[in-house]
Parts: sequence; C-alpha cells; structure tokens
Amino acid sequence: MASEDIVNQIKSAFERGDCQQAEEIIHRMEKAEQLRTEFLAMISHELRTPLNAIIGYNSMLEEEVYGALNEKQQKAVRRIDRNATRLLTLINQLLELSRLEAGIISVFHETTNLVEAVNEVLEEYQVLADEKGLALEIAHPRRGVEIVTDSSKVKEIIRQLVSNAIKFTNQGSIHIEIRPQDSGGLIRVSDTGVGIGLKQREAIFDLFHQGDAYPHRRQEGAGLGLAIVHRLARLLGASINLESKPEHGTTFTILFPSLSESAAHPAPEPEKPSDTPAWAVSSAAAPVTPCHVPVEAPSVLIVDDDPYTVEILADYLEHRGHYKVQKAYSGLHAMIYLAEHRPDYLVVDLLMPQINGERVIQYCHELWGDKVSITVITGKELSREETRELETKVAAIIRKGDINQSNLAAALAAAIPLPAR
Repeated sequence: MASEDIVNQIKSAFERGDCQQAEEIIHRMEKAEQLRTEFLAMISHELRTPLNAIIGYNSMLEEEVYGALNEKQQKAVRRIDRNATRLLTLINQLLELSRLEAGIISVFHETTNLVEAVNEVLEEYQVLADEKGLALEIAHPRRGVEIVTDSSKVKEIIRQLVSNAIKFTNQGSIHIEIRPQDSGGLIRVSDTGVGIGLKQREAIFDLFHQGDAYPHRRQEGAGLGLAIVHRLARLLGASINLESKPEHGTTFTILFPSLSESAAHPAPEPEKPSDTPAWAVSSAAAPVTPCHVPVEAPSVLIVDDDPYTVEILADYLEHRGHYKVQKAYSGLHAMIYLAEHRPDYLVVDLLMPQINGERVIQYCHELWGDKVSITVITGKELSREETRELETKVAAIIRKGDINQSNLAAALAAAIPLPAR
C-alpha cells in the first residue's frame, strides 16, 4: 500500500474520532518498517558473505600467495576481480536504494571538507581511470571548501557521478571543480564522454535508466547510480543541474547547502596507524583451533560462522606475518575460549546465530578490558549512529565484500600491526 494511502487512512480515522484504528495503522506501519530494516540487514549480510570469499580468495591468488601464476591465470583472476566488483557495486546500490525508498536513512550533520571528500573518492577510481587512459583532474580553492552536511552521503554522490563519467568516457578526462557558493558548496563533475541526448536527459534520474546516447551501445550497470544521486541530493537539500550534448560530454553540477551548525556532530579523531597491517581468522571443524606458529607470536582469535571468511583471514595473517591464530566458528565457542585465554587481538563477525558478535565483544570487554584489540568484520549495513557507537568499542571495522589486499592493509593498520619476522 502506498504511503500516501496510509497517511489518508490515519487522517480519516482521526477525523472520525477513531483513535484506536489510527493507532493500529501506525503500529502496523512501525512493524512493517522494522521488518524491512531487519530484512535489509539480513540480506546485505547474506549477499556480502559469499562475495567476501570470492573477492578475498581471488585477491590472495592475484598476490600469488598460493604460488606463481602464468599469464593466462593472471588474466583470469583480473577478470574474476572485475566481475566480482561489479556484482558488489550492484548489491550496494540496490541496498542503498532500498534504504532510501524505505525512508530509513538519517542525515548526520558534521563539518565536511568537500575537497578532502572528493580526493578520497578520486583515489578509489584512479586505477580504473588509468586503465582507460583517462585523466582525473580537480580544481579547488587552496583553503578548501567546508560546509556542514553528511560527508558519507556527499562522497556517495561523487562516487556515483565519477563512476558514471568513467563508464561513458572513452578518451579525454573527468574534471571536478569545487568552490564555495553562497552559504554552501558547489561541486561540478564534467567529462568528455558520449554525452546524453535530449530524450534520455528527461528520464536520466529514473530507476534502471541508462543515459547512453546510443541505445545499442549498452554499458555495464543497471542504471541505479543516478537514481541514487537524485535521492541522496534531495535528502541533503542539494540541487542538481545537468548540461550535456551528444559526443561533447556531460556536466553535473551539485549545489550543497550548509546544514544547521547547531546540529553538527564533530567527527572523532582517527587513530594514527601503526606500522603495517595484518589479520587472521579460521577454517572449520573443531570449535577453537590453533594454527602452528611460534609460541612468542601475538595471538589472534577469529570468530565467524562462515568458514571461508575464517580461512581467508588466516591465510592473510600467515602470509603477512607470524601469528598464533585461534579459530572459533560460533559466539559460544569464542566465549568458552575467552573465559580461559586472553588473545592479543580479536576479529569477530557481528551477525552470527544465537550469540552474536556484539555479545562476544561485550564479554571480552568484561573479562579483559582494553587489553584486547578488537576488529569487527560485518556484512550488516550499519547506520551512521551504529558505526559511531561501534567505533568507541573497536579498533577497526571491515565490511564483507571489501576483503582484498589493499583494503585489509588500510583497515587493519591501526588494529593488528605486522610483527617483525
């Protein structure tokens, strides 16, 4: 039932003086929203867990952890990585869109440097641009541009626009301009790509629409990126302007207002990374299984009900450094181990049956305080508030589907430093 119909039913019930019926309708709405939120959390975990295994193992193959690859094998693993990344992008887009459509995404106000946000996104896409021979250019005031807004949503908007620009540009460049505008900030993303025809422009922000000026030249993607941009911009009160001409490129201009300073929440200072990273986890069989490593090595307890995730993390740690890795395949087995042993590091999945990761973290804190460095790995879609709260309890958060060599290195740098051999 459409939300407008539900609102009319509630209004009608109040007008008739039937408060009980109005309360029942509201209760059903709240229950439906709760179920939808739980479903999104469950499905994101279930989809990202197998992708975690695919991307993780492929990354290990690409780095030749399991032995040298010939030229054909290297080509094959690159293709696996490309297609697994495409699948992960599609899953993330669908989940983001579902959350936006459900109205369960809140806006977090914080001081945001637009130049830093754009540079962070460009780093993610530099390799892809290099592969196509495209230049990524940025122009901005030397002092930067700061506004109060939701930085994660701004970055997602830029991410979708840059990805789209690279996809539809075969030669030339993608140019991003940032400058202050009134009390907000302006970001302009221009490309030298195929452009968008007038007819396509009218539906460019619709779901499942691709703006290719040539319909027979289908590009990768499901046409969700610009629909997400439109909805996120609306959520932030931003305006979007589109200029394009077939064969002469496209320019998207986003004007972000600066939200209320009084509602701004300062972002916590990030911990400074120590040395290089590394981390661990399990296989399957015994509740808690040690790996064969020197006794003096730092100990890591890895807890996940998915044995593939455990194997990938264990292989990564064994390849990058000497660790005494303990493997647990449920929250219960982890708590039994923690009752008698204090690991130096704990890596734990949040979503596990019966005893979940949050309970394991709480139990570890009760027993060992801050003597154990904790890293969370999760396929659950965390809200900004959940992330902030979790960051006060753990050293790092890794998202399933993001497990590859570079992401592990970056995320675990502050959590599990690589020991000297």
